Amino acid sequence: FATSSTVPQVAMPSSEAAVPSVDAAVLSQLYVATNGPSWTVKKEWMSENSTCTWYGIKCEGPPMFPVLTITQINLNNNGLKGPLISELGLMTHLTGLYMKEQALTGEFPSELFSLPAIIDLDFGLNSFDGTLPTEVANSLTMKILAFNDNLLTGELPSELGLVSSLEQLILGNSINGRNRFRGQIP
Repeated sequence: FATSSTVPQVAMPSSEAAVPSVDAAVLSQLYVATNGPSWTVKKEWMSENSTCTWYGIKCEGPPMFPVLTITQINLNNNGLKGPLISELGLMTHLTGLYMKEQALTGEFPSELFSLPAIIDLDFGLNSFDGTLPTEVANSLTMKILAFNDNLLTGELPSELGLVSSLEQLILGNSINGRNRFRGQIP
């Protein structure tokens, strides 16, 4: 994962002992790249406190273990704007990524389909464009995939049929038929 030249590098909180530093750095980049100062709720974000206290972040770990891992990011309907950073794909313990009802734009980062523990990806009601990446086949643990009401086009990748764990595929439209898929569901 190369750091995008459009994503500014930011300093991590200084008292970051609770989670791996790469996760904290990625969250800081997410905040900057998606206009964090304008988010609806930004409690604790970019503070000196552990990222586990930041709004929308869920951490888990064994009791009495000094390192927690970030397992979920839930920032639904929180005013995120702009492109989603591919560096989120470095957060290898994520099981849930929820960012519906935002103003996220551009192509969806294919790196997020390679998260080894991901179960739920919910990005409905955004403005992602392009096609659904073929890398969706890398999502061996994914149960829910939601991209309803985006600006996606083209045929669904045949690789989608390889995701045997998938239980819910949500691609429909409730707002003016924004997604324009064609062909059959694999």
